[in-house]
Amino acid sequence: MSNKFYLKSKSGTVLLAIKVQNSPKRQSPIYGESDVIIECSPKDHIDGLINIKLDRHLFSNVTYVSWHGFYSYKDNQISNPVVKFHSKSGTKQFRHKGVVCKSEQFAFPIATFFLDAKEIVGFQKNTNRDYQQLLFDRSAIDVFILPKGITFHEYLKTSVSIFFLIAHMSIYNPVDNCEFIPIEIGDMLYYHKSISDRVVLLRERELPEDFIVPNGLASVFHDPNTPLESLVDRYISYDAENLELFRARYDEERI
Repeated sequence: MSNKFYLKSKSGTVLLAIKVQNSPKRQSPIYGESDVIIECSPKDHIDGLINIKLDRHLFSNVTYVSWHGFYSYKDNQISNPVVKFHSKSGTKQFRHKGVVCKSEQFAFPIATFFLDAKEIVGFQKNTNRDYQQLLFDRSAIDVFILPKGITFHEYLKTSVSIFFLIAHMSIYNPVDNCEFIPIEIGDMLYYHKSISDRVVLLRERELPEDFIVPNGLASVFHDPNTPLESLVDRYISYDAENLELFRARYDEERI
């Protein structure tokens, strides 16, 4: 079974490739289990930013992004997980604390991509590839990953999955005050893709006509440091009167 799939626009342009695999043994992983690589075609490039704590860092002309959700141990030193942005001129990297592991049973937010198929050259079509067909030619795509071994239906049974269904991506980013902004569910399409014993979750929405995507491919990588805490360490109300810390319900379900 392939560990890679491709996003295909309504008109058939092959926009992005998403590869998911186990933490490479050559990097001596000690905590965390997932490695994600997102790449564009050789004739395209990815521009955008990454949110890290209270800062936004820009990048441009990137050909692929390697997003590592694990700690590693090499040369008597423990290294934090890292996100690397690879371009012909070099690599930018950002260390973080986020890990993808089964003990943290939630959908880890990776990135949001803004795609305009008319401005993207794309990969050559190949019938042997695994595709996720999109509904629109101009889309915003939110990308999440579940820990290894947790199915989509198991995830939907958890209370924390409500945030995947109804919350804007601002909830994961301290630079946006982790603000909860409800999305228009009727405007959103939801997909799930099983790959390498994991599930990649996608949300698609059509971009407004006046939303310009330079070069057809832009992105926001979400803060990987404390995405779970941003969800569960907040108070919610079930009866419009009493407030309850959501973490208590999350911990109860996890046990």
